Amino acid sequence: MQLLRAYSAEWLRAKRTPLLFLALGVPLIISIFSTPSPKHVNWDFLSNPSPGWTFFILPIGIVILGLLSAQLYSSNHMWKSTLIQPISRSTIYFAHLLFLCSIVLLGFIVLMIGQIIIGKILGLKGSFSFFRVISSFFLSYLASLPMIALQVWLGMRYKGITVPLTAGLGGWIFSTALSNQLPSFAMWHYPLFVTSQPAIFLPISLGLAFILILVGLISFIRMDVH
Repeated sequence: MQLLRAYSAEWLRAKRTPLLFLALGVPLIISIFSTPSPKHVNWDFLSNPSPGWTFFILPIGIVILGLLSAQLYSSNHMWKSTLIQPISRSTIYFAHLLFLCSIVLLGFIVLMIGQIIIGKILGLKGSFSFFRVISSFFLSYLASLPMIALQVWLGMRYKGITVPLTAGLGGWIFSTALSNQLPSFAMWHYPLFVTSQPAIFLPISLGLAFILILVGLISFIRMDVH
């Protein structure tokens, strides 16, 4: 299957970069050092992704991971060598999208396991529900899909880091400014809002992710490579 082979090639290319270290190491560090004293928190707090993760580390991390993964194509004329292969552009696009989704998901899993272990070690008060923890983390992950889709689109469409970086950082600043008055327009903070209001922010996140994926795919298919 072409998609599976292209997806496997993404992982092979990533071995030569710090992508996996960042995707796994950063959430592990966050889970260890962002846990407050057990006197001030209980399992209700650790059942959701760390606020520092969803508010800042995740959106900025997706920008960095998107830039690093996209640079694998833009460096050393990789686009030309990739596009001359007997494989459709849509397959290349979806393989790259799935790869970035996968490494972000790995980060969520590492953070979740880390928070659970820390909570058990600290002996936090309150009832622990593994199902609730998984649900909260998965909801937050799904709410991050629009950010991932945007970075894949811009990273594969434009050479260099200027456009993806500006969109990512500018979007985060814009979302922060709107997060109180117009949270529905604060896309970069959907992972923070969705755990408390899933009925509102999950449909918005999935719908926006679908639109961005479709727009990015069409843009990539029509792109000229020089």
